[in-house]
Parts: sequence; C-alpha cells; structure tokens
Amino acid sequence: MSGEIPSASADEKFAPRLAEGRNIGAVIAKRFAGFRDAAPTIVTFDRTGDAAAAVVVRSGDELWEFAIGVEPAEPYRIRSFRPRPVPADAPEWTDLVDQLRRLDHAVSELPGSLAEQVHQHLAAVVAEDRIPGLSCGIAVDGEVVHREYLGTGDVRTLTRLDAGAVFRVGSVTKLVTALAVLDLVREGRLDLDAPLGPEAGFDATVGDVLLHRAGLPKDLTLRRDTAALPQSLADALALLPPARPSSASGRPEYSNLGYELLGLLVEQVTGAPFAEHCAGRVLARYGLAGAHFSGPGTPAPSTVVGSEAIAGRIAPVAEAAEPYRFAGGMTADLDSVLTLAGVVGRAGDPLAEALLAHTAPAGPGASFIPGATLLDRADGPILWRGGSTRGFTAELMAAVDGSAAVVLLGASSTAAGLRQTAEGLLRVVG
Repeated sequence: MSGEIPSASADEKFAPRLAEGRNIGAVIAKRFAGFRDAAPTIVTFDRTGDAAAAVVVRSGDELWEFAIGVEPAEPYRIRSFRPRPVPADAPEWTDLVDQLRRLDHAVSELPGSLAEQVHQHLAAVVAEDRIPGLSCGIAVDGEVVHREYLGTGDVRTLTRLDAGAVFRVGSVTKLVTALAVLDLVREGRLDLDAPLGPEAGFDATVGDVLLHRAGLPKDLTLRRDTAALPQSLADALALLPPARPSSASGRPEYSNLGYELLGLLVEQVTGAPFAEHCAGRVLARYGLAGAHFSGPGTPAPSTVVGSEAIAGRIAPVAEAAEPYRFAGGMTADLDSVLTLAGVVGRAGDPLAEALLAHTAPAGPGASFIPGATLLDRADGPILWRGGSTRGFTAELMAAVDGSAAVVLLGASSTAAGLRQTAEGLLRVVG
C-alpha cells in the first residue's frame, strides 16, 4: 500500500474481475500514499468467513478498516477488497449501548410471553449487528399486533424512534415499481409479452425484465455521483448492451438495471414523473401515506439518519440521492411497509393476484415474482423482499395466505442478521 510493491505484482494478487481495465497497484499506491509517512500497523484482525476477514489498520492519526476476501483455492487471489476510513468522530458502540437501550419501547397486543420472545429476537440481532436504530412491525390476519422501536433515528442526537420515523428502504422499492407496471398491464397500456426496446436491439419482454430474465447485469459501473442511467428509456437502452431473454438458457440474474428500465417505461407510457404517477395509482390505492419516491438527483424525504458499523464504531451516513430511483429510491415509515406486506394476502385484489401469477425459478426453494421472491417453506410459501442501501437495511416477510407479516427497518447497512430474524419472527407469530 505504500507503493513499495511493483504495480504489476500487485495486480496479479487480485481476481481478474477486480483488475480488469485497471492498474490496481497504482490505484492503491495513490490512495494510501500517506502510509509511506506513517507505517501502518494492524490494530485488530477478525475472521468474517472461511476466506474473509475485517482488518483495522492505523497509520498515524488515521484509522482504516479493510474488508478482504480471498479465493479459497491457490493462488488465493483477492476476490473482494473494501477499504473504509473510520471517521474520527464516530462514537464507539460500547459507549452507545446503554443510552440506546433506554430509548427502547413497544406497543403490543400479543400475549406477554410472545411479546417477550419478539423482543429477545430483536435485542439479539441489534447487539450482534450493532444496529443503532430498528423499527419492527408485526401483523396477524391483516391487523397490526406489535410495534417495537429499539434505539435511535440519529446517533448524533439520540432521537427516539417512533411511528413517524421514515427510513430508506432500498430494494423494497422494486415491489412498488412492479405493482405500478402490473397496474398498467391491467389497464391494457402495457403488454408483458411485448419487447421492451426492439428498436435498440433489446428483445427481452416487459415480463422478462420483471422476473430478472432479461440477461441484464445487476449494476452499471459509473461514477458514484452520477445517475445510474439516463432519464429517458431510449437513451438508457442505447447505453446498455443488447439484451435478450435468458429464461430459455438458464437461471435468471438479479438486476437493478432492469427495474430502472421499468420505471422509465412507466414514465414513457404515462407521460408523468414516476413519483407523481405512483403516488396516485399505487401508494394511494393501498394507503401507503408514509411512502415517497425520489426525483432525479433528489433524495426522497426521510427522518432517520443511516449508519455503518465500522471498526467497533458507529458512523452516521450523509444523505445522498440514490442513483437507482425505481429499484431502490423509496423511503417509508413502518406502517406503510407493513401495509405493503399485506398486499400479497389481499383476496380478490387484481394486482396481488398478478404478483403471484408470474414466477421464475431463482434457485433451490425460491422463485422470483414481480418485485420480490417467493420462498418455499413447509408451512406455506413466504413472500420475501429485502432492501439495502448505504446506511439502511429493510426486511419484509409475509405469508402468502395473509396470516402473518413482519417488517424490520434498520438504520444500518451492515445488518446481515435481519433477514433471518424476520423469518424467525414470522414463525413465532404464524
């Protein structure tokens, strides 16, 4: 990192996908030039997997965390490398815990023993993943029976979370985008079997894109301060390689880009900004009063400040516009996401029926549906929709029969345990 290793030698240590088109050695030497003046020392080394570790390094007054993964076979090349500076003003988790626990509160109609089980599940994941703020909502047979708020919506002010707290919900956005598309299909304004952009060589259909079968990559690598795609469907398609359906040749590949194209398609068909159209046609339809979409380059409103757990500290994340507006740009409060979770169990609702009618295999025990995933379970299928954006993690789990739903909204982008916790809570109350 101090530039003492020749660039060519450094490049050989990285997996080809990381080194392709880049001079890794030169990039590292430039970024960590300061390490030449203050020799780096390892503060902590923690294994995070069979071939992965988190390493905290000090160089002078600077503290860095490196998340590193290596290939499990020789020559053990580096397959992931994520350096992050540790903000000097980020508080230590251990200094925050007691203050956060004094902010916890719940409103529950569950029997006392069941409510305590729920609390223990939540307390465990908050401690394990170092989540400074978590909102939990549970519905049974369409009625909300438990709301619980742990910690704060801002580690700088220690503001208590409550029912009005608005989080960024990441890819939960895709579920609403899918409903907007299916609504236009129901009206006859879109055809699921029509190619999305044949004039641009994009032969995959609208339905293929909904189910991640368009052969699109997950993301488009651009500068982080620019939008992921241009603001018109034609321009966006021109930027992408020709895409054709992958449904006949193999497993679908999850794609944020596909849902960005769908949002642009909605704008093209309706002639209205997506946020405006969706507010009137989807959010109002289901009573999602606390949900909002971002505009081009403009963040959707939120009240919760996201955070990252880094080197034993909790660092607030500065608000920024989400480049994927239609795939991950929505914000929402707990009740709105709970209501969205209940959509899947609405008998007779044409959009709910359309969601469950279109599926594509997504691996063992799982199928893609528009905007979400169906998980096969012994006691019945579960709709799952997770979401993660910088500083936030959201989890939505709902029994397809409408018997129970769980929503977790976390103010941390390192909350890996929330999915398992959500499914565990669904079993507790189901």
